[in-house]
Amino acid sequence: MNRQEFESLRDLPNKTIEGDIVFTQPRDTPIVFVAAKIPIISTGCVKSYLDIRYITETDYCCFNVTIEGTGQVC
Repeated sequence: MNRQEFESLRDLPNKTIEGDIVFTQPRDTPIVFVAAKIPIISTGCVKSYLDIRYITETDYCCFNVTIEGTGQVC
């Protein structure tokens, strides 16, 4: 994905996440909470998902967006 493609996806209007974001806690890493493959709804015909990882010890929060068929974009 090049810069122009990224910017056009970033600038799609009316992006929303419907419903609540639910975090789970993996058994092997008790300080990490994860919310995975949350659908991002937009007016474009691009299927994208949000993944969030939160580490309680450091208050670190990581957001990643994945475009179906392209992979992780940010």
